[in-house]
Amino acid sequence: SSATATHDLHAAGVARAMVYYGQKGAAITSHGESAASEGYVYEAINGASNERLPVIFVFQDNGYGISVPKKDQTANRKVADNFSGFIAMEKTCSIP
Repeated sequence: SSATATHDLHAAGVARAMVYYGQKGAAITSHGESAASEGYVYEAINGASNERLPVIFVFQDNGYGISVPKKDQTANRKVADNFSGFIAMEKTCSIP
């Protein structure tokens, strides 16, 4: 196993710096849905939601976590539903 999505905290930090220095744009981070089980992903999303930072979190859903089916990796069919408590987050989901 290896660390995944450690760059989410960096994206939130870049977005915070953009706000602090008055820059336009957004930071973006992208990874698979298994990263939704990592604590630092929740830290980054919580911070971005709380501070309303311009950061985009992209989760690519291929149906598998780290060597296991998604049903064994996360609590919800739609990984975006794991973040339903973050009120400032706009969630969009596309399922084929």
